[in-house]
Amino acid sequence: DNASKTGEHYITRNKEEYLALFKSAAGAGFIVAFMAMLKIDKMLTEINPFAGLAIFYAAVAGVCLFLAGLIAGYYDNKAAYNRIPERLANLRWLRRLFREAGTARVATYVENNLGALAGNFYFGILLGGMSALGLLLGLPLDIRATSPSRPRILPTRSWAWTSPLTGRR
Repeated sequence: DNASKTGEHYITRNKEEYLALFKSAAGAGFIVAFMAMLKIDKMLTEINPFAGLAIFYAAVAGVCLFLAGLIAGYYDNKAAYNRIPERLANLRWLRRLFREAGTARVATYVENNLGALAGNFYFGILLGGMSALGLLLGLPLDIRATSPSRPRILPTRSWAWTSPLTGRR
């Protein structure tokens, strides 16, 4: 025979076959739902703020966030003081690459987002380096804070990114 018959057991031709398929799918669905509930329960237990070092880990993440905020402010001020957007707009090779309108959008994007981009980058570096720093210092530094664990449990809103070249989401 051929490979096209492999999905044949999902096709029903009468009411009895349909009910048998439904019962089988419902049983499998119950098992999957039960396993998901166990996993969520385990994750809720892992991020309990009153058990273990969860509050300490949250404080470590808070310090990293504070430092990243300072860095973001530094880069925002640096962009304004050094007139980085205007300097970008005057780069000949950038104007040739993106034309005038595209270069203006890139410059505006950098003006509005340089601090946020730098802050997010350094926040990732700080969080990523905490485990290594803890290992070097012999301290229990880690990033198991409850706020980074939140998206695994609760639905979050997805934010659209605006392209600096097209201005579209």
